[in-house]
Amino acid sequence: MKIQRVLAALGCSLVLAVPAAAHMQPTVQVVANPQLGNILTAGEGRVLYRYTRDEGNNSTCYDQCAANWPSLVISSGEPMMAGGMMGGPLGTTTRRDGNRQVTRSGMPLYYFARDNAAGGANGQGLNNVWYVVEAAMP
Repeated sequence: MKIQRVLAALGCSLVLAVPAAAHMQPTVQVVANPQLGNILTAGEGRVLYRYTRDEGNNSTCYDQCAANWPSLVISSGEPMMAGGMMGGPLGTTTRRDGNRQVTRSGMPLYYFARDNAAGGANGQGLNNVWYVVEAAMP
């Protein structure tokens, strides 16, 4: 009761003590895929990919490539993993257009435009350069 009176006197409430991140939706989550094992997904269960031709944490996928492989971007804040972290941390890199693309262990993350349903992984191994991001990857 004493804490409540002090907070009330300061114009605060206990709700303010909860970190803002606790109310945000996770950017990325781990999903079990029957063929690929535990993989990363985002936005309504869409599978995430990495592009082996990217240079460090810089995306090299633009123009037609970006039309086929849209990048996972966030407008503000920091990307969050649902539950516990597996493998490397999430971060961001700035694309040429100024958008903030989400990265995992420095690798830019992408969707595949031809994945028509949640959990679809039609881009796995495409052209030997596009791969689903496994949850246990460093």
